[in-house]
Amino acid sequence: MLVFIVGSMTYTYRFRGRERYVDFSEYLRKGWPIFTPLNCLLYLFTKKRASRPIMNMADFGELAEIQENWQIIRQEVLDLYE
Repeated sequence: MLVFIVGSMTYTYRFRGRERYVDFSEYLRKGWPIFTPLNCLLYLFTKKRASRPIMNMADFGELAEIQENWQIIRQEVLDLYE
């Protein structure tokens, strides 16, 4: 467990993202390394189609029904609100 925590902190500090800290002590103060094991697990188990910053709607066919019926859904919400 300790190896995974230290490894995930090292991976995040050295290779992940664009932000680079001056030294490791600055990373400890500003980088919130306590969350890096969770972030690394999310990196590992996120589907490739969801890891791109701009997603293609064609990859998410299940959303077509929501997109087609958004007005009905909106009206239902407004009715519930009243």
